[in-house]
Amino acid sequence: MENVLFETDWLEVHHLVLEDAAPYIQMHGDAEVMDQIPAPLMSQQEALADLKLHINNTGNANVKVKIYAIAEKKSGEFIGTCALVDMDDNQVEIGYRLQKAYWGQGFGTELAQGLIAFAFEQFDYSSVLGIADAENLASKRILEQLMTLQKETVDPDSGRPEFHYTVSRKQFQQQNKQPKT
Repeated sequence: MENVLFETDWLEVHHLVLEDAAPYIQMHGDAEVMDQIPAPLMSQQEALADLKLHINNTGNANVKVKIYAIAEKKSGEFIGTCALVDMDDNQVEIGYRLQKAYWGQGFGTELAQGLIAFAFEQFDYSSVLGIADAENLASKRILEQLMTLQKETVDPDSGRPEFHYTVSRKQFQQQNKQPKT
């Protein structure tokens, strides 16, 4: 795919395109997937409108929430989405959502590490934030591997406990033995 933003060993991350519509709609209508975030289910029309909004926002530097497609490199199949959310303090929040068929295969860890590297390499963020719902044990494990727990709080929208993790540029470079930029 020509609009690849970054690759990992098994994944490619690219800008969303209309060809992603069917799996995007299916994923956003899956109660198990959406409960992990937590986020409300979307109807087919809502999910398609959401997809089109993110496609139209591609390349707009003023957009705070940047959503990208995740594809399995071998098959080219759409397996989920990931996000960079600009915060007000030179920090970016990462997020990801995988179709249920791809859970438990190590894609989340690989994607999160690649997304953190992409955030630091392509943008001037001083730190990256990851938030995991307390019931999303897989995401908690992923973030615990890559970041430091900062606080436990309650999500104001869902009322559920969540954990906030961060990693600074310097910490990430040391963890990954990257040369300083």
